[in-house]
Amino acid sequence: MELVDVEKEYVESLQTLVEKYIIPLKVTGVLDSNVVDEIFYRVPEMYAHHSIFLNMLESSWTNWTDETAIGDQISAMFRKESITECYCAYIENFNRSEKALETALQQKSSFQRFVERENKRRLPLKSLIIKPVQRVPRYELLLRRLIEHTPSTHPDSEQLKQAEAVVHELALKINSLKESQHSEGAMESMRLLENLLLLTDLASPRREYLRHDAVQIDGRKETVCLFLFSDQLVFAGMKKRVGPQTVRRAVIRLQASGGQDYLDSNYKYKVWLRLGLESIEISRGKQRQAARKSQEDLERLEEDRSILLEMLDLGSKLHCKQL
Repeated sequence: MELVDVEKEYVESLQTLVEKYIIPLKVTGVLDSNVVDEIFYRVPEMYAHHSIFLNMLESSWTNWTDETAIGDQISAMFRKESITECYCAYIENFNRSEKALETALQQKSSFQRFVERENKRRLPLKSLIIKPVQRVPRYELLLRRLIEHTPSTHPDSEQLKQAEAVVHELALKINSLKESQHSEGAMESMRLLENLLLLTDLASPRREYLRHDAVQIDGRKETVCLFLFSDQLVFAGMKKRVGPQTVRRAVIRLQASGGQDYLDSNYKYKVWLRLGLESIEISRGKQRQAARKSQEDLERLEEDRSILLEMLDLGSKLHCKQL
């Protein structure tokens, strides 16, 4: 059954986090115990809950008959206050977890080597810690498929619908928390950019950060970083920091509309131009000119071809042959 296979894969992922990361990191002292708890917040508790849930599902599957029902087990699992609280707490802490992970990777070379070694053997760490964030909506989809393939006369039909309603309620709570976390992360990113770019009026609930990119602009020696927001484009010169403040691979994590974005903090950024998007005309420049020239050349060739065809046609109509 798909639900059993999917749950088994999830439990194995949680087991990896506990046995291959949390326990070894605490035992070896690669990271401070409090930092480990911050990165892997509530993971051991999730692992315990889902191990029990998997055992129940596997037992039902082993003894499966045409009358077997599992909807009540699923409802019981996701009605638990401890499960709801665990998932909500994990979502609320997820931004802090990501920041703690990024900081540890930047500042602790021993931790970086540890993670790189483990990443070669199994799923990358970042892919593992995001699984609980994505989990509940997946249960909802699985339950909908089960309901579709369960006859309305089957004893489990109504129980599965009740289970889907319970999971849906939890999914709504999680989505609400995600939206709140996204909004908070977006505003924090705007404040970080405001400080970095030495601007006083950048952070605003009505403005959204989209992305940035480094480019070369004719007439300027330094590389220019373009910061694109929902309502404006900011041009800033980039200058490499020198001295003891330079940190290898130092990055600033930003919340962008399309997900996470990372900015190199080993550079100083000096704003020299801000433009509202309504004042910017998008042009393809040289590519457009080249395309226009190619089109004009084709039109001339077609015109010449038509003239030659007319000349040949007139020549065939002459009464006297040319000497």
